[in-house]
Amino acid sequence: MANTQTSSDLAEQYYDSESGFKYYSIINSPDYSGIAIYPEEKVETGPDGAQYPRGAGVESVLEATLLRDQRMLDLILQHIPQGRKIRALEYGSGRGGLTRCVAKELMKRGQLELIVGSNISEKENEFNR
Repeated sequence: MANTQTSSDLAEQYYDSESGFKYYSIINSPDYSGIAIYPEEKVETGPDGAQYPRGAGVESVLEATLLRDQRMLDLILQHIPQGRKIRALEYGSGRGGLTRCVAKELMKRGQLELIVGSNISEKENEFNR
């Protein structure tokens, strides 16, 4: 019998698994992000001799993630029309770190109507809530 699971099914199973959830808790911030901004780049050489670029200039993935959050927030704030409140949906929000960062700042400014972070993993959505 053929395997009928889609890549989405497999991704959801992985992110909902205990090992997947723990993995991202250990290697990143509690608000896991697969995207970060590093202020510098360095080149490393792998065991096979191949060279590849790697982020540098901060001490941790958490710091690089916070730089990403600030950059995203700055872009959002630059493009909000004057006098408007924002309604936003973030797909692939992981555990919601960026969603909460944006919500906090927009609430402080009185510019948030609604923001929702949604992820493929129900376990991560529950963490986010």
